[in-house]
Amino acid sequence: MCKPKKPTDFTVKELLSKLTENFKQVSFTVAERCKSFKMCQNNETLTEFALKLKQQADKCKFPNTFYEEALITAFVMNIDSTDIRTHLFQKTFKTFNECVDCAKTLCAVLEAASKKNSDQDILKQGTNSEVNTISKKYKRKVHNTAKKQIQNKTNFNTAPKEKKL
Repeated sequence: MCKPKKPTDFTVKELLSKLTENFKQVSFTVAERCKSFKMCQNNETLTEFALKLKQQADKCKFPNTFYEEALITAFVMNIDSTDIRTHLFQKTFKTFNECVDCAKTLCAVLEAASKKNSDQDILKQGTNSEVNTISKKYKRKVHNTAKKQIQNKTNFNTAPKEKKL
């Protein structure tokens, strides 16, 4: 840690700093791999989650032959959407980027379908409100007509007056 100098050539503060730096760098591969496989999407975008996974995987010292598979597995296991996960289970991916791109496409399709359904709900609500408005106008018209008919029948002064010569 101190080479080529001796520990006595440093202040206590410098020695503590070097020790802290040395022990910070110690990383246990198995622990890092566990963290990688336990990471959750936590309302991040798929791209943000993929980037976070890649950064964590770099600490895991996966063998080159397993690196892509580990990323794909951790990604699919821990994305928020069960619909996307179910679809990804049915596919085989050669690369992590291919898996992420497929997930992003599926996400866009699901969002578009969801928006279409909400637009249809809005149209239905619009139609219902139009029906209600027309219905209220019709009820008012019927009510006013009935009211006039009742007034005419009960109004005794409606007989025509005689003309004077």
